[in-house]
Parts: sequence; C-alpha cells; structure tokens
Amino acid sequence: MGDGALPDTPAMAAPNKLFLGSFIHSSALDTLEYLHGAAVFVDGSGKIAAVEPDCDLARAEQELLPKLGWAREQTTVTACDEGQFFFPGFIGTPTCPLTPWRRRR
Repeated sequence: MGDGALPDTPAMAAPNKLFLGSFIHSSALDTLEYLHGAAVFVDGSGKIAAVEPDCDLARAEQELLPKLGWAREQTTVTACDEGQFFFPGFIGTPTCPLTPWRRRR
C-alpha cells in the first residue's frame, strides 16, 4: 500500500491541499454518498473550498487551481491508491453509525 503522495508534491507543508480519489461521506444519519474520481480542495484554514466530481490532477491543475486562485507550488496533493478512499469528518465523530451491524449490537 503506497502513501498516496504524488512524486511532484512539495516536501514542505503548503497552505492549500488537494485530495484526489474516492470519497465516502454521510449526507444523513442513515445515508452514505460515494464520490469516485473526485477532487476536494481544502484551503489553508482547513475549510473545504471546492468539491469537484470527475476530476483528475491534470484537470485540477488546468481548470480548478486557477479558478480558486491557487498556485500549484502552494498546494499539497494527496491521491488515493487503488482500493483506498477518504472518509472526511470521520475522525472525532465516534458516535457516527458506520454500518448497520453497529445498530444491532
């Protein structure tokens, strides 16, 4: 399992972050939404600036970083490997029901 970092990602921390891959999030207590091949842009304050479906690195660099006013060298890119996914908001939410089996316990 790789670390998901792209080879051209700057080693030092950048103020903006771009996450590429599959995302799973809870849109309601009993609903999960899956986004595959998506991009999530997080600004330096930790606020989600944009969510873009069907977005790879090339499209992000050509269209979305300029639209946000972000320079590539000021953006850290993290990409999921095959079979991996992001689950935003999961940390710090221990009461979130993840699967139906938790309700049966």
